[in-house]
Order: sequence, then structure tokens, then C-alpha cells
Amino acid sequence: MIFVEKAYMGIDLSGIAKSFREHCNNGFDICTDPELLVKDLTGLIDNDSAALFVLRNDIQVVGIMGMTVFKNPFGWEKIGNEHYWFVLPEYRGHSMKLFRAAKKWAKHMGCTFFMCNASNLASDMHDKICLIYEKMGMKKFETSYIKKIG
Repeated sequence: MIFVEKAYMGIDLSGIAKSFREHCNNGFDICTDPELLVKDLTGLIDNDSAALFVLRNDIQVVGIMGMTVFKNPFGWEKIGNEHYWFVLPEYRGHSMKLFRAAKKWAKHMGCTFFMCNASNLASDMHDKICLIYEKMGMKKFETSYIKKIG
């Protein structure tokens, strides 16, 4: 059985953090230290304006979606922002369960907008994710570029 739950303190995130590192497209030379990722993910759990949702099977965490809420710097709206979204390849057919849980949470938090990201770092899924977002009525909002300088 595959299900989504809001993460709790003490949940074992080490396996999914290691899997993220193994599956990420790190042609960017960006550090993907699993221990640092676990620390950051745990910070989402114990935060009033953030949440971490986990996709689980009966044994382990097989996917994550981290969310943060921030205030629109130009107006009054609150925006729910996807901070992480990673699912093991063999469970990606269940990815939308995380999306729906996160969107519901953002509405509950009083957000007017729900923003998701598509990262070339996370996997080779960037283009496919962009198409999925557009099919769900989302609009392209930003484009980021990166260059190593040190």
C-alpha cells in the first residue's frame, strides 16, 4: 500500500536522501550531501510555515514533497512554494498524491497561490514535470540559471 502522510519528528529520511543523491543529475557540481538534506528536510517538519509530506510504502519513505509559505513581497497574498519534490523512479506513478496533499495544505495555510518548481538537478524529469504543471493549469513563472564562480 502506498500512502502520503505529513512527516513527523524522528521519521527516517536517510534512505530517501541517499536515493536523491543517487538519482540527481549533478552536472552542476552542486553538493548533494544526504546528511545535509536530512537536516534541511527535518527543518521543514518543525516549522509553523512549512511542512514535509512523505510518500510511503509499508516499509520506507519512497518520496518527499517539502513546502514553505511566504508572503508575496509585492502584495498581500501568501504563496505556498514547493521546496522539494522527489520520488523514487519505481513509485513515480504515485507522485500526484504528494502534489494533492501539498496543495491542500497550502490552501489550509491561507495561500492564494501554489508554486512548484522543475529542477534539472533533481532528475531527468524537468521537461516532463513542466508539461504536467501546464496540463494542471499552472503558468510558467520564473526561469533560473546557475554558474559556478568559486
